[in-house]
This record gives sequence, C-alpha cells and structure tokens, in this order.
Amino acid sequence: MWLPKQSRWAWIRFALPRAVVKLAEEMLQDPASAAAWEKALENEEFAGDYRARWLWWYKRTKYWDDSVGLMPVMRLMSATQFDSVPWSGPYETR
Repeated sequence: MWLPKQSRWAWIRFALPRAVVKLAEEMLQDPASAAAWEKALENEEFAGDYRARWLWWYKRTKYWDDSVGLMPVMRLMSATQFDSVPWSGPYETR
C-alpha cells in the first residue's frame, strides 16, 4: 500500500478539494463505499493519480452528471432536402 494503514484516510482532507472532502467522509461511513475505495487504492496507478482519485469520489456523488459536455445529435430517418448555403468560416471573404 502506498500509505501506512494509520494514515490511509488522513490524506483525504489535503488531497481533495473541500467540496468533495465532506461528501467523501460521509460516504466512507457506508461499508460498501469504504470497501470499494480500498479496492480502488490497490491499483498503484490509480493511487498515485490525484485527478483519478478526485473523480472517483465525485462520480459517486449526487452532483455528477454523465450528460455534461455531450453534444445533441439528430438522426434523419429519411432523406430531407435542405435549402442551405455552405458556411465559409468566420472570416468570410466577399
């Protein structure tokens, strides 16, 4: 393990942003979450990656939204005739 047993949870206060720290501490009260966290820490690459650890906790909060950053896409079920002009870019020359 990358941290001594007595300090395994102590780093949470310093390594994670404050907004997630309180949620992580509350979630650690649940034995299933604590066991999943211990299992995740067994992966040395994960244990050494600050961002991966932060995202691990954030994804398990009620504030995580899988749809953020997705672009809406439309599928046409039949051919449609559009009367449009191709976009020539932001610096159109005339």
